[in-house]
Amino acid sequence: MKLHLIGNGPSINHFPLDSEGIRIGCNIVESKYNCEWTMVVDWKPLGMIIEKQVECDTQVATTGFCIESIKRKGLNRYKYKWLNNCKIFDQLDQGEKYTPIWSSIEGKLSVNSGHHSLWHGIKEFNPTEVHLWGCDSIAEDNIESLTDKYITDKNLKNGKSKSEIWREVWEIIIELNPNITFYIHTAQEPKLKKLQNMVYKPIKL
Repeated sequence: MKLHLIGNGPSINHFPLDSEGIRIGCNIVESKYNCEWTMVVDWKPLGMIIEKQVECDTQVATTGFCIESIKRKGLNRYKYKWLNNCKIFDQLDQGEKYTPIWSSIEGKLSVNSGHHSLWHGIKEFNPTEVHLWGCDSIAEDNIESLTDKYITDKNLKNGKSKSEIWREVWEIIIELNPNITFYIHTAQEPKLKKLQNMVYKPIKL
């Protein structure tokens, strides 16, 4: 079974909409991608969805940690009820040490919405193939995203750029799932370790 992760990088426009398989998104995803859910683990875009400042017709998934962050920002009780419609998953980088990925990242790496969506999608749908689309920072050092108009956070962490840190997490996810073949659809070759279960599928921009 194929699982497609719909990322927010500019190359997502090259995703073939007639692709077979289950689709999952991250952050604010367009309804045309027909995703099972879109994972939002940053309180800023989640807050914008709740406040209806942006349109998002896709089922929203998030984490308990993100919901607590939202509540601390002062939502009124009526809007708390909206959160009951969300799928709730474990946060992978905020101290929930029972998650298998924690022992690998040790809380030192930033796990973004795409990482969360894919990790939980693998556990929920048990795919044999994973296809990563619109995850341009896997192959490039810039992290331009379709969500930049909603949130911009490109700070360094531990002396590394966000793209470098994110690539380390992608490698961990791929290595922890050796029975799945991961297809990376980017315009440039991925800046990842050469892993046996990873295949580069170049796209033409």
